[in-house]
Amino acid sequence: MAGLAAAARAAELGASVVVLEKAGRLGGSAGLSAGILWTAPDVATLRRLDPGGDAELGAALVAGFAPAVEWIRATGAFVSERWEGQMGFGSAVRVDIAALLAAWRERIERAGGRVLLGSPARRLLAGGGVEVAGAAAGELRAGAVLLATGGFQGDPALRDELIGAPAGSLLVRSAPGSTGDGLRMGREAGAATSAGRGFYGHLVPSPLARWGEADFLPLTQYHSS
Repeated sequence: MAGLAAAARAAELGASVVVLEKAGRLGGSAGLSAGILWTAPDVATLRRLDPGGDAELGAALVAGFAPAVEWIRATGAFVSERWEGQMGFGSAVRVDIAALLAAWRERIERAGGRVLLGSPARRLLAGGGVEVAGAAAGELRAGAVLLATGGFQGDPALRDELIGAPAGSLLVRSAPGSTGDGLRMGREAGAATSAGRGFYGHLVPSPLARWGEADFLPLTQYHSS
């Protein structure tokens, strides 16, 4: 979702945009979600509840939430009225996530950009661009590359390395394609990584007879004590 949003905004501002989507559909984990966008109501609350988080990014998130919601509303996708008390403290709206993803894709393509499904990026190229596998295999040269690959939670070895054992054995409640591709490409290109500060998840019953995308919402325990 973050990558598609960035691509839609870049296209609005006149950039020539190509979106490389690893999966056969758009949206990643956002496409499997209930479409709730939320944040803390103010920076003080965010710092109190997440004192180890990045202060600069947190402030940008809180300040940018309302303008981002209005930008989303302007796509024509359904956006609910804002409510308070999400997860006990947050400000939130619900969006029609499928309509929003479609609107962003349409905006990119209307501006002359391309959205290529089944086309994972494999390696950053010296001088700008990426090596692409899948349907659009080859080298794609670009003046700038934005890595927005959805995290590393789909790779058990990376979960153990970056969260700590036995995280590799946890049930994964997200798009299965988020296997750390962006992290690997960044590392291979010499990028630094930030210190780990935990992870986000929800409780689910255990043991389960089955666990798949259709079970993520109905089997999740959003509130516990």
